[in-house]
Amino acid sequence: MRPFLKTIVIAVGLIVTSGVIQAQPRTWKNNAGKEIQAELLRVDGDKVRLQLTSNRQVFILPIDSLSEEDQKYIKEQQATLAKADQKTQLSSRKAKWTEDWDKARKESKETGLPILLFMTGSDWCGYCTRLKAGVFEQSAFKRFANKNLILMTADFPRGSQKKSVQKQNAKLKAEYPFGGYPTVFLLDSKLNELGKFGGYGGDSAKEYIAKLESKLEK
Repeated sequence: MRPFLKTIVIAVGLIVTSGVIQAQPRTWKNNAGKEIQAELLRVDGDKVRLQLTSNRQVFILPIDSLSEEDQKYIKEQQATLAKADQKTQLSSRKAKWTEDWDKARKESKETGLPILLFMTGSDWCGYCTRLKAGVFEQSAFKRFANKNLILMTADFPRGSQKKSVQKQNAKLKAEYPFGGYPTVFLLDSKLNELGKFGGYGGDSAKEYIAKLESKLEK
């Protein structure tokens, strides 16, 4: 067996839990300076699965036995795979409105998607109702939200409301002050303000999406 592979275990019948990486053959070097030509197949915890270019044998190698350059390459491949996985998940995602701020924050942090925070008065604000019907309930907006937004409603009705929700929304209003209803905030996953839209002038769903996209592109 080649010196490079002294610490490698032949991978037979291995059960793996991480995703497959489609990588091109490259030269790998261990921390002793030995080199081989192989493809990176998988990353499993602190080990990598490599397939030799010469005879297609598959081996497992501890990541910390590789050169710094190779370890950096592995991290880059993992990041690429993670982005691909997230893209796949978002392609089938169905965005749903929530009134739970903690839930919205958690989903935003997990997905990296921004929060659309809709400040509304559901039982008295006519423009809020028009915005909801003219934009948020339209198919075009729903398709956009599926891949791009976490949807959060902070309602300030004149009718009854749970005390816990009142307290939560009062805190949100203090943290994100606004002058009138409706007001929509666009917040990144760290809760930084990306955009703020007050009132509703009759924009179509397409027009409203364009305004949101202009903030997301910055």
